[in-house]
Amino acid sequence: MKAHILRVLAVLIVVCAPLGSLPAVAATPVRPLGRLAPESGALLGTYTKSREGGYDRAGQEARWAEVEDAAGRRLDIGHSFYPWEQRFPSWREQWHLDSGRIPMISWNGTSTAEINAGLHDGLIAERADGVKALGDEVFLRWFWEMDGVKKARMAGDPAEFIAAWRRMHDIFAQRGAGNAVWVWCPNAWAFQVDDAEQWYPGDDYVDWVCADGYNWPPGRPDAVWRSVTDIFSGFHAWGMARGKPMMVGETGVQERAPGEKAAWLRSAAGLLRDTLPGISAFVYFDSDTAHQWWLDSTPESRAAFRTMAQDPYLNPDGASGAPAPATSPDVGTPDVGTPDAPAPSDAGAPDAGTPDAGAPAPAPASPDGTLGTDGAPDGAVRLAGADRFATANRVSLESFPTDGTADAVLLARADRFADALASAGMAVRADAPVLLTDTAAVPLSVLAEIQRALGASGTVYLLGGEAAIAAESATALEALGYLVVRLAGEDRIATALRIATAMTEGAAVEHVVLASAGNFPDALAGAAYAAGQSAPVLLTPPDALDPRVADFLTGLGTGVEVLVAGGTRAVSDAVVADLVARGLPVTRLAGTDRFSTAAAIAAARFDDATAVVVATGANFPDALAGAAHAGRLGAPVLLVGDTLPPPVRDYLTARAGQITTVHVLGGEAAVSDGVVAEVEAALAAPAV
Repeated sequence: MKAHILRVLAVLIVVCAPLGSLPAVAATPVRPLGRLAPESGALLGTYTKSREGGYDRAGQEARWAEVEDAAGRRLDIGHSFYPWEQRFPSWREQWHLDSGRIPMISWNGTSTAEINAGLHDGLIAERADGVKALGDEVFLRWFWEMDGVKKARMAGDPAEFIAAWRRMHDIFAQRGAGNAVWVWCPNAWAFQVDDAEQWYPGDDYVDWVCADGYNWPPGRPDAVWRSVTDIFSGFHAWGMARGKPMMVGETGVQERAPGEKAAWLRSAAGLLRDTLPGISAFVYFDSDTAHQWWLDSTPESRAAFRTMAQDPYLNPDGASGAPAPATSPDVGTPDVGTPDAPAPSDAGAPDAGTPDAGAPAPAPASPDGTLGTDGAPDGAVRLAGADRFATANRVSLESFPTDGTADAVLLARADRFADALASAGMAVRADAPVLLTDTAAVPLSVLAEIQRALGASGTVYLLGGEAAIAAESATALEALGYLVVRLAGEDRIATALRIATAMTEGAAVEHVVLASAGNFPDALAGAAYAAGQSAPVLLTPPDALDPRVADFLTGLGTGVEVLVAGGTRAVSDAVVADLVARGLPVTRLAGTDRFSTAAAIAAARFDDATAVVVATGANFPDALAGAAHAGRLGAPVLLVGDTLPPPVRDYLTARAGQITTVHVLGGEAAVSDGVVAEVEAALAAPAV
């Protein structure tokens, strides 16, 4: 076995790209331009908090003087945060304008439902009048990170958010506040998991597109160190296709090993120029909110920030010198104490799927998805590794503890949910684990697990085309003696159909799970049931049944039950009506949010379960391999947040004494020990 693994390493040295590397994005002559966008290079700005933690003018101006002294120049953008009822513009915006900076106002704090009901039209009009009175153009970044779990209750669903955005935009236009430059800003992670587009209000309502993303180590111990390119490449690709000026609205880096933060800062300008040439503004989060993001946290980091600020690419207008004056005319309304900016929340935790309407918000997962190591309270088995690949490997080991006993391996890309979840039923039917890979190369640890689970020969199914798993990975696996079979279609819906066709050929099918193609939570809960039934998971757009899916289902015959996972926002009533019209029996299992939807599926289809699998409802990487594992156990996948959601607690309490096995996917920061303790307490409670 050891010799065989050594041969794996030798092959990988030849055929695999370095892990974690990202291909450079070729420079393009088509740079998105628009209001306030430089023709080349990128504007540099900061949100800058007073060192003393207060919001008084003297303290904030003093900190700005320190930052611009470190930069050796005036910065281009001055960023401020305002809660919903806090009046703006304040002294800050006029002071930034007088100092030669463009103000950026980040504003939120009420629900889209209230805005859409017209409850705040007067307040919005008042803010529009204030912005108009400034005269100069200012960035207005309303409801940033609307896709995140922390804001799910206020954001509503995408349709509600878009309606609220457009209503506010129209009020500003009616009041003549045309100097507001509207900046739409999800989390950077949302662009990597295809969650951002659904929140986009439309080209006529957005001037700039934006993303927030952070390099989290060591503040989140299990997060992976990421460069500017790693964090923002997905956003950049989306923005180049959209054709709007692009902004990094918030970013930051912490001190880890000596010199690492400084190196990150020094590399930023070159990476923007060489790999992210469409980004026209770069705004840093200079604060100690949640973690130490200060630009001058050490003398070396301060010097690196100066190098970054002086780079011609981040200084397109050649701004120099003098920091802002210590005082300037105060033309605004009295400042009553703007709260500090919220803690950075790009945590790789896209909030999608069944609308989140009242369950506890999940703790954000790290940008790398898998968080933490073993260490759940006694009684539960935590399946976790150092990253998403290692977590899937750990799940594989749990499912196939004896070497060489798997009949096949299913290999899916780690940065998208659809292919892996669509394969859950096939994984059980083929007696195969689901493992994860980078697009460019199969990680060494994953190849070692393939060898352990399969032995010296067997079939490896690649899920998705070469854009998902590179041809070089197939070559490497074939060189190791494996039969490689690629199951792929032109998009995620077609790939799911290709998997379904492969697994059902010549086999009886009694059930099919149908879920939204755009979101992971409902598909995750449904995939566990599909795995237990060795049934296909099919995907469709929310509003209409995909014709290809319709043809596949028609071919199965009218005796096949279609289980629709999620409510009408995930899979509409029109889709269900289409299925019924085709003579197919349809069962919809849904709750008011992702947590209650998973609990509803568990209650309806896992009433007699003796095991449960617990996963975070915030992100998918930990759970990609877990749906098939749950199917083998005859267990539901239950989704949790930073506390145990009531519908999940009710499901568990009703089966106290019946459920004896609890498997937890991911580390303590994904599913905390406190939540696991709540699970165990619910199972220990007397059944009602």
